[in-house]
Amino acid sequence: MRIEFTSPQFPASGALVVFAAKGADLAASAAEVDRLTSGALGRAIKASRYDGSRGDVVEILAPSGLDASRVILVGLGTPGELTPVEFEKIGGQITARLLTSGEARVTVLLD
Repeated sequence: MRIEFTSPQFPASGALVVFAAKGADLAASAAEVDRLTSGALGRAIKASRYDGSRGDVVEILAPSGLDASRVILVGLGTPGELTPVEFEKIGGQITARLLTSGEARVTVLLD
């Protein structure tokens, strides 16, 4: 597996992962995804049981307005309670989900 750290940007292909905390607004990159997809992320949240709890996931396939093949919104839980171990668990959850998806590339925007 090859991991790269670059300046934040929306991908030209592959999956895009963004975040939101419980009880908080979408992170800046997630809010931008919602804007670019004409509110698709917000509609998906309302149509699901997503509330931003740690590990909650909403996925949109082939989102209109982005070149990404899918957008995955991951809940971070309560702000201020995340530890490095919790971030590692969230990373494992994202990896496990994408390993069976056929994706060859993923961009994670953590702001």
